[in-house]
Amino acid sequence: MSTDLSGAVARSLQSLRAERGWSLDQLAHRSGVSKGVLVAIEQERSNPNLATLARISDAFGVPVTRLIDVPDEPAVRITGPDQARTLWRGPSGGTGTIMTATEPPWAVEMWRWVLLPGEHAGGDAHGSASKEMIWVQSGTITLTVAGHRYQVTAGQCARFSGGEHHSYANEGDEPAEMTMVVVVPPAVSLLSRSGVDRGQRKCFELVMGENWDADARVGVPMIQMIAKQVSQCKDRPRAVRQIIDQQWLDEDSKQQLRETFRVTDADLVRYEREAALEARRRTRERYGTPVPTGPCDCDAEPVVDPSGRISCRRCGAEWTALDVRQVIDAQFLDEDSKQQLRETFRVTDADLAAREPQGPGLADDHDKSDAA
Repeated sequence: MSTDLSGAVARSLQSLRAERGWSLDQLAHRSGVSKGVLVAIEQERSNPNLATLARISDAFGVPVTRLIDVPDEPAVRITGPDQARTLWRGPSGGTGTIMTATEPPWAVEMWRWVLLPGEHAGGDAHGSASKEMIWVQSGTITLTVAGHRYQVTAGQCARFSGGEHHSYANEGDEPAEMTMVVVVPPAVSLLSRSGVDRGQRKCFELVMGENWDADARVGVPMIQMIAKQVSQCKDRPRAVRQIIDQQWLDEDSKQQLRETFRVTDADLVRYEREAALEARRRTRERYGTPVPTGPCDCDAEPVVDPSGRISCRRCGAEWTALDVRQVIDAQFLDEDSKQQLRETFRVTDADLAAREPQGPGLADDHDKSDAA
């Protein structure tokens, strides 16, 4: 990308952010482009590729030309080859050139593509409401949409949703030329007022808001991808957390997602504690009678001290060796597993026989054994 073009992109990015009152963090959330890359673009220290420009333009709801050219819009605008911008170059000399575009909302881009034999372009999905159309003038284009391949020959047209992953390839022996039209939807609000169901820890309802410029926590293309992954493991908070942690986002953005989907560190601790209590309740139901839970009726998790002392997390009551043995014996485990637990906590039959009835707590027993 030329220096003049990099400067135009930098100025356009700053202007569009100022119009909407967006911070760099907000634009990063919307577009899926990292804050560091956006800073470099605005400071003219980076030459963004076509995929990056497409993500940014999708977030703003404007055509790519709005990022590389900012003239006043006359009633009739006539452009020539000198105003076209080549934004993609193939390894063999193919080109992807944006010829012209209309202004938002519902902007339309017109492209001219030349793919030489063996060249491949595209692959990313755009905004969910975007549309693409191609008209092949010469050669044959192999169009792949959502994993399905289609052969589009000279004179034929194809139209499809730009929200699907798609790509173009020339698998023939002759150059292929096509005209592409891309319909860019307006920027949308991520969530409706009822879009977040915090009770179910999900955020899947994506609707177009009445105010196109309303702020959103995360860009629509990015949140759609994350929501699709989360929907497959929505009842497994740790799996949801792993999906978020693996995203290519700065830490502040990840933390916002963790809070949105309720999988922060504190949330995970709470879920695991609830799951442990539920497992204990199910064990009691399985046996038909309450399973011994220690020296008190607090129904709280025990705390194991490094010294070996076991006590109630809530009231501090210490467990005796007999308390520990009763709990182990009541677990729904095979006998070998139970015996391993008895040996670990020194509550085997031999251990209990060596202790006096109703003797000191487990920690004192350990001390006596260590002294012996």
